[in-house]
This record gives sequence, structure tokens and C-alpha cells, in this order.
Amino acid sequence: MEARLQKARDAGLTGRLMTPEVQRALARRTGVRVDDLSAEQRAAMDPTRLFNPEQHKRRNQLRAAARARGVDFQDLVSPDLQGIVRRYLGRTDYDQMWRELRAEVFASTAEHEIGHTLGLRHNFQGSYDSLNYFDSYWDLRSETLKRSETVADLYEQAQLTEAQHAGFMRQQQYSSIMDYGYSWQNDIMGLGKYDVAALIFGYTAGSYRAEGTRCGSCCVRAGSGCIAKLPGLIEVFSRSKAALGEAGDLLTRQELGFTYDDPGLPSVNLLERYDYSTVATAFPSLDDLKDRKLMNYADFLEAKAAGGDARSASRTCSAPMSGRAAW
Repeated sequence: MEARLQKARDAGLTGRLMTPEVQRALARRTGVRVDDLSAEQRAAMDPTRLFNPEQHKRRNQLRAAARARGVDFQDLVSPDLQGIVRRYLGRTDYDQMWRELRAEVFASTAEHEIGHTLGLRHNFQGSYDSLNYFDSYWDLRSETLKRSETVADLYEQAQLTEAQHAGFMRQQQYSSIMDYGYSWQNDIMGLGKYDVAALIFGYTAGSYRAEGTRCGSCCVRAGSGCIAKLPGLIEVFSRSKAALGEAGDLLTRQELGFTYDDPGLPSVNLLERYDYSTVATAFPSLDDLKDRKLMNYADFLEAKAAGGDARSASRTCSAPMSGRAAW
């Protein structure tokens, strides 16, 4: 393996991996510029060393030996784990603890795979789809939630309180089990709001009695109306756009021809551009963010087209990604 890596180095792989970002990181670590390192130092810090499986094996062995002696690496311990760790304080039945943790991991994986079986696709927006985090997440977040005006405000909100740790707030910061989480413990709370709404939308589609423009050539006539194939139910905010105030304006604002609840929107720009709490704090209250109801998608589209006292879809429903609707 080392001989093959050396051939790659000779072909210029080290230079391609030694990006400006890597060079700056090495300079901070060593205190000198990469160009000023000795040949021995440069070889020791060559990024291609990371590709050698023997190096990986050796590092893992050293870490396992350290953990066996009660030593762990603080920079690798997620602060989000504090609430989970506290569940096991005082226990010494380590095998059973291991099985309980593994069961949670397996459960979330099984739910993800069953989601595929039921027709759900991957949803890589679930982690930042903040309007559809668990209601209990926002109950916990409300303790420190405020409008962020500075970077310092963002850092302040990132520090969790004792209640937020104890309530597993970070473990509820997602909207879909169909996302790929950054860690084993960030999707152990089961199905998210996106998953429930998407399944409702998909499995309530079917044949319904309809009238007027919803009756097309494909439909079965039934008296003055018909039996038409219609899409399913979507989740919408219970209050109208006007009642939602600033949030109603944000959710219905057009950007590049799309609104927040448009199924053709490739990504949720509104939630990507700002801190995840920005739109949530635009609602009159967090109860308005959580207060929703189901509505037939065809009725929603007609009401949205007609304007007037519109409502907002929370975006999950009509899109194969995430969110719900507001019109």
C-alpha cells in the first residue's frame, strides 16, 4: 500500500491535496509556513498519509488502548450528548447500556429504510428545515430564543441550558428521518414532521367526488359532478397569511419565481440564507408556528390562486423534499 501511495505522491497527489486551507491549518499547528517546514516535517504531515489503512489501524489501536485506561478525547465528544449521558449516571451494567444505545440506533435506521419502502426519498434538507422541527424542540428552545442581531447573539443561543440538555433538545433538531444525520444520536427521536406529512399526502391521494374544473376526460361522471383522481392532504398553518404577520410575508414572498411552499423549489432558500431561528421568530408566537391543519391539495391550490385571505402551506406535502404550506 505504501508503494502505491508513493507512486501517487510522485504523480502530484500531495500537491493537489495541500490546498490553501490545509496549508493555513498546518501553519497554525506548527507556527511556521508550510514552505519553511523541514523535509521530515513535511513527510509527517503529508495528507496522503490519511489514505494508508495501516495508519488508520494504528491510530484506532492507540485510541482503544487509551479508552481502556479511562482516557478519551474531549474534542471528539459532542456536547450534544450531555442529556443522553445523564440517563446512564450511576449505572454500571455496561453491556445492557450498550444494547439500549444500539437499539436506538437500529430503530432510527429501520425507520429510515421503512420510509423508503413506503415511498419516501432521501430528504437532505431535514436538518435545516427548522419550521418543521419537533414541537417539543421549540418548547425547549423558547427558553433562550430571541432575535439575533449579532454573531455574539448566535453564539449565546448555541449554549444549551440545563433544561435543554435534559430535554434532548439537539436530538430533536430535524424534520425528517430520511435525512443523513451527522452523528448516530441526531435522529433517534423517530419520524419527523416531514415524514408524517409526506406519508399523509402520498397515501390520501385517490378518487374523490368532485365538480367543475376538477372533472376532466379521465374522470367518471357522477350526476352533476364526477369521481376524479386528486392529490392528497397537505398540512397548512391554521392562521391566514395576514394573521401570521411578518412570517406570512416571508413564506409567500417570491424568489426566482418560487415561494416557500412551491414543490418545484430545489432548496429552501429562505431557511438557507438566514440563521435557522430567524423565520421562527417572525411568527407572532411559537404557537402559531406549531398550529396547523390538514387540507386537500386541490383546495389549497385554488385558494392560493384566488388570493384573498390566504393561508400558508408548511411545505412538506406538495414537495418531495421538506417543509409545508402557507398561502
